[in-house]
Amino acid sequence: MKKHLRKHWPLLGIAGLLIVVAIYLTKGYQEFGKGRSLPDIFSKEGIKLADINFSQSRPDESLKWNLDAREVRLSKDRQFIYFKDFQLRLDRPESSSLAFEGRCCDYDQNAGEASLYGDLLGTSEDGYQIATQRLSFKQEEGLLTTEDHVEITGPFFSVAGRGLRFDLEKETLRILSGVTTLIDGKSLAL
Repeated sequence: MKKHLRKHWPLLGIAGLLIVVAIYLTKGYQEFGKGRSLPDIFSKEGIKLADINFSQSRPDESLKWNLDAREVRLSKDRQFIYFKDFQLRLDRPESSSLAFEGRCCDYDQNAGEASLYGDLLGTSEDGYQIATQRLSFKQEEGLLTTEDHVEITGPFFSVAGRGLRFDLEKETLRILSGVTTLIDGKSLAL
């Protein structure tokens, strides 16, 4: 049973979003009779909504994430969800949370993968920040990756380089190349 749920768990989160969409559409149809048009709700790409909250978690509760966005579009086949001007919060039991802000997030439900991009800024509860232009979040593996330039700053050090691999479960972070580190104001090039 767990294996079946694990395979289809991304679909469980979309059920909640679809309920919100149904309520929103019902309201839209009621207002349509009062002279309101539907272009704000439907677009060529699918359904378009404003100010949405989307939450998801693993069946084992090892990782929960919550995404708020100013605008959301859902593809006609319901496989892709596009978020604009978003805030993403990743919560892990017994570990600090990580929150990201950015311009766009494209979520592929079948793959369980989100592509975050556009002036990304991540902040952890323990005082660290991650800045980059693009990140990939693989939900099943709990993995954040990028090949772009990354800057990480914190209370005692800062690190800059190209490429990132951050395993949320193992709590390991690796900058892949061109690393420069500042510890207490002294530079180390690795």
